[in-house]
Amino acid sequence: MTDVHGTVEPGFESVREVFAGIAADEARDGGAQLAVHHHGRLGVDLWGGDGVDGDSLLALHSSSKGAMALVVALLVQDGAPENDRLIPAVVEAAAKAA
Repeated sequence: MTDVHGTVEPGFESVREVFAGIAADEARDGGAQLAVHHHGRLGVDLWGGDGVDGDSLLALHSSSKGAMALVVALLVQDGAPENDRLIPAVVEAAAKAA
């Protein structure tokens, strides 16, 4: 089991437990980090693995797809995008506006 370091605010203790399992799985690749801001406060600040500390810089891979899908879904729900417009027309309009 990989040692997990860092802090969690009250109410986030279960995140530490789940993260400990993930950090153990990721240990073969060096380690893992997790920081969660909740209502403007740092609620979770955890790290674990060989050579990983609270100030380590780790690469993010494929981390924006879920967020982008959520943003697009909310825009569609609100009727913002014109779904029948082709992407090149939208890109051209944005380029002219810039």
